[in-house]
Amino acid sequence: SKLLKGSLSVILSLIFIISAIPAGAIDAIAEAIPSPEYIYGDSDGITRAEWLHNLITLFDMEVSETAIPGNYFCDLSEEHEYYGDIMIAVSQGIISIEAGDALLPDEAVTRDFAVYTLNYCLGYEPLEEEVEYTFSDYTECSSPFAAKTALDRNWVEAIDGKFVPDEKKKKNE
Repeated sequence: SKLLKGSLSVILSLIFIISAIPAGAIDAIAEAIPSPEYIYGDSDGITRAEWLHNLITLFDMEVSETAIPGNYFCDLSEEHEYYGDIMIAVSQGIISIEAGDALLPDEAVTRDFAVYTLNYCLGYEPLEEEVEYTFSDYTECSSPFAAKTALDRNWVEAIDGKFVPDEKKKKNE
């Protein structure tokens, strides 16, 4: 189990730092990862729905049919390719979006969304004592703790002293 978690940590670290790597090095890293489409999806950037699908797959999450909630996102249809995985993510508590709000399943995943959902899946929780943030835009993050965890664990790199929560990963950058 420790070996599996260690392997997952390495793969996930590669996923998050990929946006900070020069384009020439991306191919070498992609060859080292069994399934590069896990990172990139089919388009130029991985979508929020693809990201959730990948988390559900990676962490082998399942929910009984009776435990899957009804769709309450204003922009998600049951015909969506990843509808089932998104509903599993909702039932597992991975998604923190109010009922009736937009999920934006086909938008590119942002650093904020990715680190929040990954933190949740890995079980990292905020410390009870006051946290000092080393990045200046922590008030712009949906979860400053998740952003801090991602920076501290080198899943992502700070950009000019900021976390840049709305930064979207691109395949060819």
